[in-house]
Amino acid sequence: MKKSVNITNAPYLDNLLIFFPFWIPLFYIALIKIFPTSATIIFIGILFILAETHFGISFFFFFDKNNHKWIKDNSYKIIFLPIYLLSIAIGIWFFNPQIVILIHYLSSGWHVTRQSIGILKIRTSETRFNSFLIYLISGCCLFIGLLEPGIFAAVSSNLSMLLIASVMSTYILLIYLSENYLTNFFNKLFPLITGISIYLPILFFKDLTTSTAIGVGMHWFQYLSLMWIIDIRKSRFFNTQKTAIHKKRNFTNRKILFLVLYSLLMTILTSFGASSINSEKGISFLYLIPILFHFFHFYLDGFIWKFSDPHIKKVMAGNLFTSANN
Repeated sequence: MKKSVNITNAPYLDNLLIFFPFWIPLFYIALIKIFPTSATIIFIGILFILAETHFGISFFFFFDKNNHKWIKDNSYKIIFLPIYLLSIAIGIWFFNPQIVILIHYLSSGWHVTRQSIGILKIRTSETRFNSFLIYLISGCCLFIGLLEPGIFAAVSSNLSMLLIASVMSTYILLIYLSENYLTNFFNKLFPLITGISIYLPILFFKDLTTSTAIGVGMHWFQYLSLMWIIDIRKSRFFNTQKTAIHKKRNFTNRKILFLVLYSLLMTILTSFGASSINSEKGISFLYLIPILFHFFHFYLDGFIWKFSDPHIKKVMAGNLFTSANN
């Protein structure tokens, strides 16, 4: 039997950040229950803090000089082919924006589910049955989301803060137990629970933005955690001289600034664009701009997490795990 690997030096952090970030939906549900009149503001906040930063952080791959030769060698499939495909998406938008939005919805579902399978593999809990279960439940939820979102909305409307607090207490207890008892069992169970839970909120909340933030919020947080851990680990190999450290800090600050500005811009465009979906004037072209960047993120991730590629394995997997696992 393969031994479960660690990403941080603290197994409980692995679960909180990546394998079982179940506190994200609980925290979000608590917020909209406590501040029901601020639900839209809360969603925009999550969009800015988690969603758009998760899309933007993919560009860190291009900022790394170690990847430039690989990008040049693979420029056709990494740069030119996406430009061609995105041009087709723009053409379809002018014909019927709803088609592009539907493709975006389905592409996002596939991308999120593929990440859940990848995280199962990291935890060595990926089996044909586990993968099938995640694909089946996610696919069914996405299908229902298209036809009748919130089919069990009556259940969610009766949620009380006492129940949410009880679930949170149970969650904390499970994290504690995973540290001290049946560790291997919980290590394999947590990423499976997370994977099958991401799209379940579609069944319980009629508003797709709410159900997305509750469930897919875990995916956004997982991705950000993984990318930041890799980026931080890469800095260990930087020259220890003071001038080099200063340059590294400046570069990190520029990346953070890029991420904040990117997320701010895309959040604004998404907010204004999405609000025009039911407008009599039609869907605003502004909404297409973040969608195109989302498409590129979905496409790019098919390559930058492909560990069968020797270069990707070195720069991504090589900086993902603790030294004890390497």
